[in-house]
Amino acid sequence: MPEQPNPGYRVNANEAFAAALEAEFRASLITISSAAIALDAFFASVIHHAPDARRAVSRNRPKTLIETFKHAFEIRGSNQEQLVAMLPKIFELRQRAVHPPEDFTAPLSHPVYGYQLERRLVLFRAENATGASSFANAFIWFCLRKPKPCWNALATWCKQSLDLVPEPASEQ
Repeated sequence: MPEQPNPGYRVNANEAFAAALEAEFRASLITISSAAIALDAFFASVIHHAPDARRAVSRNRPKTLIETFKHAFEIRGSNQEQLVAMLPKIFELRQRAVHPPEDFTAPLSHPVYGYQLERRLVLFRAENATGASSFANAFIWFCLRKPKPCWNALATWCKQSLDLVPEPASEQ
């Protein structure tokens, strides 16, 4: 007689899917927040070593970081476009992680599963976490190799810090 599965170990497929989404949410929230913190910490190091490179843009933190990075490093073309596109998105997600909405927000369609889900489960998902983490790593790695020569202390610090940030994985 074949062994019968233990009914105590049965998991409803919907419950398993919900648990997987919740685990993905938590891991993604931590990863995206960590990417924002890494970029903010890098900004603090930049202005420590090149205080005159700081460019305040009203109260908009991402724009301040972008303008400071553009002033301190040789950032042009696609690197600048990527910075302008990604940094505000990462900081917006960090803001949502730190200050979630107090009221009801309409569900969003999940781009992978096609279901209408809680906004947090759509925003904080693996694809966004991977993108934020990869961008932060690649951007900091790039900047450490491209300080503008006019910032001597920054250039020295960058040279000393080259081995601290792993080379980004090449996209295939």
